[in-house]
Amino acid sequence: MSKAPDAPIASAQAASVHYMADQGRIGLLGLLAVQAIIGYEWLVSGLAKIFGDFVTQFATNLPDSSQGAPEWFKGILNVVVAPAPTFWAVVIMLGETLIGVALIGTAGLWAWRLNRLPRVAHMLLVAVTALAAISATVLAITLHVMNGGTHPWILPANAFDEGVDLDSLLPAIQLVLFIVSIRLLSQMRKGAPDAHSMIEGTNVRDIGGGVGAPAHPST
Repeated sequence: MSKAPDAPIASAQAASVHYMADQGRIGLLGLLAVQAIIGYEWLVSGLAKIFGDFVTQFATNLPDSSQGAPEWFKGILNVVVAPAPTFWAVVIMLGETLIGVALIGTAGLWAWRLNRLPRVAHMLLVAVTALAAISATVLAITLHVMNGGTHPWILPANAFDEGVDLDSLLPAIQLVLFIVSIRLLSQMRKGAPDAHSMIEGTNVRDIGGGVGAPAHPST
């Protein structure tokens, strides 16, 4: 003869599951907010270049702005960038704009349609986020080194400004977004529950010894 689960215990376990699910959603929304803010910075930077005179200024200012760059990097600039400055200026401004759109767009879709997106859409959003994050990291470091920045530590010559400049801080945050995205994408490809299921935590049978699951037979 089977024995029904004790109602107070089941209720407490279910409440604990929902609490953990709420905490997971709060953490996700916080990470998405950071991602959107980073995307906003890239979007504004890209649009400023598009609507400004960046293409002309890039070719003109490249020799002066790269004076502080390491010698090995100057060699790359002279061989790769200097022969086609207009092309690379367009790549930079479009790259910044697309990175911003990707980071803001994926964060918005995650936050707005999390409960309604299918598994394939979740995987696509994670993949786009990972690609945008690693592209942003490479671009930020490249521009930083090209401008002669002291990467990645302190700015002793500018004691009244921040101790770490933006181009040193952005890659660290973007690498976190990249690693989290790759880890999540790997779990999805291996058949782990999709992001919605992991965050919602609605399968209460798997928590706390099986809330709502059939009780063991008793004699």
